[in-house]
Amino acid sequence: MVQEVAPTLAHAVGSVRDDEVRTLLENFLLPRLAREPISPVAGSLLEGVVEDGSHHGLVDIATRELHTWASANKAVIAGIIGERAPGGRPSGSTTRSSTACTSRS
Repeated sequence: MVQEVAPTLAHAVGSVRDDEVRTLLENFLLPRLAREPISPVAGSLLEGVVEDGSHHGLVDIATRELHTWASANKAVIAGIIGERAPGGRPSGSTTRSSTACTSRS
């Protein structure tokens, strides 16, 4: 049955114009979604994800991607910290480098 319906469905979807999709989204779908109370559904979904541990993989991926980005953008991070830290450097920092403090015997 799927093999019979798929070509017809593909043709139907391919013939829909962008402005028709936009009208459908703006006038029907988005207003309807805006009226729906999504908090209970989102909360229930999140509870299920956390209970079965499905979020661990997502956290692992996000952590790896953040590390990759941070490693490639050290100057950007230093610039942001320099702009936002009081006095132009992080609180508690000194003019001595951390290696100077730890290299004593």
